[in-house]
Amino acid sequence: VKDVMIIDSRPAARQFDPGHIPGAINIPDSQFDKQVDKLPADKSSLLIFYCGGVDCMLSHNSAFKAEKLGYSKVSVYAEGMPDWKERGEMVSVSAAYLKKLMDDKAAYALIDARPRRVADKGMIPTAINIPDSEFDKHIDKLPADKATQLIYYCGGLDCVLSDKSAAKAKKLGYANVVTYPEGYPE
Repeated sequence: VKDVMIIDSRPAARQFDPGHIPGAINIPDSQFDKQVDKLPADKSSLLIFYCGGVDCMLSHNSAFKAEKLGYSKVSVYAEGMPDWKERGEMVSVSAAYLKKLMDDKAAYALIDARPRRVADKGMIPTAINIPDSEFDKHIDKLPADKATQLIYYCGGLDCVLSDKSAAKAKKLGYANVVTYPEGYPE
């Protein structure tokens, strides 16, 4: 949505990277003053801050700082990430988190949801290609263990294939499904 910015006030590596609201940017409250340049130039933009739930004050602190800077439409999603997850909404991860999984040789499945002709030109290391249009034909490529983290990506922020495939995987009973919205372009 235009003129709306969702801001995650939690620390990057520990909380934002492994799971955040899709489309959110990360400005940890402790880094707010150093990262104000991430905020929109238009002070009438709607800013929505969130953090780790009703007991977390980071989002409130950051919202207050934004108001002091002259932003006129500032709100806080007080229930934050715990509520988002509880509602079963899609969760996104960052490139830094993906890199950490690769470095740690963790158990995960990274899935490129783009068409094969596109994926054949290049994929993120460790990824397997299951085109969204052929999802049902390649269910056998998904891990047998439904607790394994599945990370779907496609052609960037404007691409919806990863969201579509992630939703299909959730319907199959996979319990830990996330997207990497920036995808291959990043």
